[in-house]
Amino acid sequence: MERFEKIGLGVALLGHAGLMGGLYISSLSDQKVQPQQASISVDIVADIADISTAPDAIQEEPAPEQSDELVEELTPDDPLESEPAPEEASAPNQPQPQRKDNKAAEDRKRADATKRANAKLRAEEKKRVEAKKKADAKKRAEAKKREEAKKRAEAKRRADAKARAEERRKKGFAGGGSASGTPASQTAAQIRRSVKISLSSQVERFFKRCAPTGVDVNKITTAATLNLNRNGGLVSITGINQRGINSSNRTQAGLHKECVSDAIKAAAPFKNLPEDNYAVWKKWPMEFNTK
Repeated sequence: MERFEKIGLGVALLGHAGLMGGLYISSLSDQKVQPQQASISVDIVADIADISTAPDAIQEEPAPEQSDELVEELTPDDPLESEPAPEEASAPNQPQPQRKDNKAAEDRKRADATKRANAKLRAEEKKRVEAKKKADAKKRAEAKKREEAKKRAEAKRRADAKARAEERRKKGFAGGGSASGTPASQTAAQIRRSVKISLSSQVERFFKRCAPTGVDVNKITTAATLNLNRNGGLVSITGINQRGINSSNRTQAGLHKECVSDAIKAAAPFKNLPEDNYAVWKKWPMEFNTK
């Protein structure tokens, strides 16, 4: 049932109720006026009984026609039509889902931006790690090349030294061989002389730096034996002893001995020693003085 039909039905019911009330009131007024005539009261009762059937006659009137007329008269001025429908009343609340959708979209955008930023940071970190690995690998390769080059240079130096020593040995070490004695003894003597000159020249400059001075210091002689390896390195110093010590230079004897030890250590390792004659100079005695 539509809204205007409901309104028309209500108006019709109100009309019927008003009509019945009016008839009932009029019947009561008739009863109050006629009690003075006893004979007529009976008739009045009968009339009232007949009148009591009036509502049935009224009910026989077609209600729809009357309600239609009333609806047509009331519809233009009906104040209820201006009232908002239930659906329209809820209209102000409709933007709420849209606001929720907008908030969800913003949250998704922020999450996507965070993911992109994190991915970018991870990519940059990965690039830095890879660059560091490449740099370290390059450094190791260069260090390896330098080490190999150093080894090749050292091997070449040894080979050249060995070749020179072999050549000197064949030539009598210094080109000699015309002196008296057997060729073997001449070569050994020349080797020892060359080794002496080489070792003395290498140690002498360090000994002059620390040699003590004073009365009769030039009379002190300090002897020491150098124990060398095949590469000319110093293994140890043994057989240290002194002579020429007197009451005048006794206080300088200790300084003299200490200077000899320091000079030998500073000059090591020794160079220009024939490797193929290592047996000749592996234990080499030396004497030091300030004459």
